[in-house]
Amino acid sequence: MNSAKPKTIRPRGGDVADVVAGELLADARVSAEHLGWQLRVSNALPGESLRVRIEHTSKGAPVAWASALEVLEPHAARREPPCAIHGRCGGCGLQHADDDAQLELKVRSHIADLPEALAAALTPTDRWITGPAFGYRHKATLVAGGSVRLLLGAFARGTHEVVDQPECAVLAPSLRAAADQLREAIRPHVDSGRMPRRPPGSDAKHGLRAIVLRGNRQGEVLATVVVRHRDDAAMLRGPLAALVEQEGPITGVHTSVLADDSDRIHGTGTPRVVTGAHTLTERIGDLDLRVAPLGFFQVNPFVLEALAARVAEAVGPDPCSLLDLYCGGGVLGLSAVRPGGSLLGVEIDRGAVSRARKDAASAEIEAEFLAGSPSESLADRSMDVAILDPPRAGARGPDLAALVATNPRRIVYVSCHHKSLGRDAAKLLAAGYTATSLTPADMLPQTPHVEWLATFERAGD
Repeated sequence: MNSAKPKTIRPRGGDVADVVAGELLADARVSAEHLGWQLRVSNALPGESLRVRIEHTSKGAPVAWASALEVLEPHAARREPPCAIHGRCGGCGLQHADDDAQLELKVRSHIADLPEALAAALTPTDRWITGPAFGYRHKATLVAGGSVRLLLGAFARGTHEVVDQPECAVLAPSLRAAADQLREAIRPHVDSGRMPRRPPGSDAKHGLRAIVLRGNRQGEVLATVVVRHRDDAAMLRGPLAALVEQEGPITGVHTSVLADDSDRIHGTGTPRVVTGAHTLTERIGDLDLRVAPLGFFQVNPFVLEALAARVAEAVGPDPCSLLDLYCGGGVLGLSAVRPGGSLLGVEIDRGAVSRARKDAASAEIEAEFLAGSPSESLADRSMDVAILDPPRAGARGPDLAALVATNPRRIVYVSCHHKSLGRDAAKLLAAGYTATSLTPADMLPQTPHVEWLATFERAGD
């Protein structure tokens, strides 16, 4: 008797199939199944019936990538994408869904990865945090490319091909104006061949790598031009310096040198100031906060302000000893600390800690900010309430254990990735905490990203 498994039919590039779209994936594609293979389909929404074309297949796992040729049964939220380069540019990915429906689509796809006890604490939709659907983004990373003329934009999804973004609608108007100024200033040097276009991932020793723009809601912009050699920075110093004197949003110009052939946009060092402002000020609630050209600060100040207010609400109105773990520049802790209470912020980035200390002093808030490992900084401390805002990977195991050891009665967890939130939430639940609320925040509309705000109470309190 032959008991061998039947061979799986392998899809081929160019094959056409009819499928039903499943869940929304992290890259804005949706899942589907064909011939026992998992498909990842672009330009689709969950539940749609689609005719798709296989683009390519994985060499290992039974996974294939496909694009929608025809929508046979559309989702009620489907629309014509407002952006002409949607589908080619790797920046957004979800513009084919109505603005009002996007957050609910994202929440439905992400919440399955959360512990049931946390998912059950999801707040009503009128408590979800939203902001402008377009013009919200106050940071732009424009990689350089093009073989004939200078292109400044984003990589096409899954490639190193640069897609020009002269009119990106998710960017704040001030950033679009600044990008136009920089194109005009740099293009003569690039198009003449004196300054090669060398995006991240290439192995050249000279050339323009990228431009990073950082703005505030006052319409001011810092521009950081990233090049591969200090001679490139010297060549551009004159035309860049002239930008600050022109009428327009650019108030400071910086250069950053990164010579490696990795996919990194810029290095970790402090960029060199060519002329103008070193930092910007963004007002969040009652706080004036310093924003560094390459430092971390949420790109959406509208939703950040609403999120900070909601964190303060979750912390509560009474004075307490408040811990802000992975505090960055301290915006959440400084927004939530009450008169008569205390604030301890812990962050490994020394530049962020320095800015947090200065902002606290300017606001006349008594606070202690420590630069170093959270697990070491929290030894032998006791806290009433803790704010936890880790990077995408979530809290390190020793850091989460050190946080629990401070025995806070309430933990307010801000997360930028549902899977790491799910993992850490399971540990908090196992440590005796109860999930009391879960609120999504649409920090990056038109993308599959969701920010989460979860609160946990110590059992018995």
